[in-house]
Amino acid sequence: MRKIFAAIYLLALPGYHTHAQQKPAITLKGTLAHFTNEVEVQDMSEFQYLLPPLAERLILPEDSTGKFQISFPLQAPNYFRIGRNILYLTPGDDLTVFIDYNNPAFATFKGRGSEANMFLRQTPFPKGGSYMEAGSKAQETPQQTIDYILQAGVNRSKQLDSVTNVSAVFKQLEKGRIKADIINSLLDGQITFYRPRSIRKDSVKMKLYGDEYEVLIKPL
Repeated sequence: MRKIFAAIYLLALPGYHTHAQQKPAITLKGTLAHFTNEVEVQDMSEFQYLLPPLAERLILPEDSTGKFQISFPLQAPNYFRIGRNILYLTPGDDLTVFIDYNNPAFATFKGRGSEANMFLRQTPFPKGGSYMEAGSKAQETPQQTIDYILQAGVNRSKQLDSVTNVSAVFKQLEKGRIKADIINSLLDGQITFYRPRSIRKDSVKMKLYGDEYEVLIKPL
């Protein structure tokens, strides 16, 4: 059923019949570290669960060093993912990359389209989307934890403002992501596991911390 819907969607795209036959619009080449033998450039759009995987977006490292080169068509800017790195690709991008599955922040991007992707290295992992980093950033008081989260959002916004050679649409989308990450981070703080280590063995202090935290985040 998904394939039927995918086929209908593709056939409905303006100019699909002509654009599908055009030369690839995206080129990625470089090195992958700590990946399996096959890596998919995953579509992160709203259609990611509707459309089937595409063989043309499957990366097959050429040798044991992880070097690869891949090209595929793209009609409009879109988010993708390789491992734990989010990418924003625009038709015509030609990127030389290094991506380490274990360390997304260590990725490098050079060439056309590099500015957006260098910024995205610091994006919280999609399934988490939190500045709390699995609770390691919990502070000694609820207010300090909230202040940390809000300041993380401010810092990320400043980083976004400094990015050049990207579209207004990209900046608008990323501003939305920052707001969503702040909200998700605040909600993460309610989970018992995310209390500071200094009080985790004291059930009374744990409850007091949690109760105060929930009151403080309500207006936010």
